[in-house]
Amino acid sequence: MKQIFELLEWHSEQNREQPLLITSDQTLSFGEVRDLAKKLAKHFREIGLKSGDLVGLDLPSSIGMIFSLAALHEGVSTYVGAGGTQALGDATKHVFSSNPELTSDTFTVSFVDSVFFKAIENYSTSIEVVGFKSPEDLCRLVFSSGTTGEPKPIALTVEMVEQRALAAGKLWHNRDSFLCVLNSSSASGFHTCLLYTSDAADDSLRV
Repeated sequence: MKQIFELLEWHSEQNREQPLLITSDQTLSFGEVRDLAKKLAKHFREIGLKSGDLVGLDLPSSIGMIFSLAALHEGVSTYVGAGGTQALGDATKHVFSSNPELTSDTFTVSFVDSVFFKAIENYSTSIEVVGFKSPEDLCRLVFSSGTTGEPKPIALTVEMVEQRALAAGKLWHNRDSFLCVLNSSSASGFHTCLLYTSDAADDSLRV
């Protein structure tokens, strides 16, 4: 999984100011996304998260992508999608949420808002990648309700995510106009993150 961060580090050095993540109200460059992901990884360590822990992301897709990068950095498995928190229950270690009303007796919750990110700014980016112990380790759970309304987990191992990312990187360097980065889910169903090259309308990671 370190290859993903090596790729991000390389692009951050070569294209630090180039836009990578564009949302309706914010634009983040390669360097800013890299730095924020590493600061979040540092925060994961500070609150006691470690390799093998399962963390829920109840966040907008654009922000959730950066949290997912931080989790990969620390060997922490993540899940996204409606119903995941209820379905996994006691297996969940921590949930990062933009919903201030989310509470639980079985896992801890971090409310993610401007105050949260202000505190994250104080963390250092000079930390080593921890990563996962085995290619067969669970890396990501994606929940999709399909047509039944019941949450169904789709499991992705480290090897599966890494192969997807490396294959995507090759397509990108070959100037493919877009490619799949990470599978996610939403109320409208299963979707993907798309990475656009400079040959496309803009240089951004749209989610």
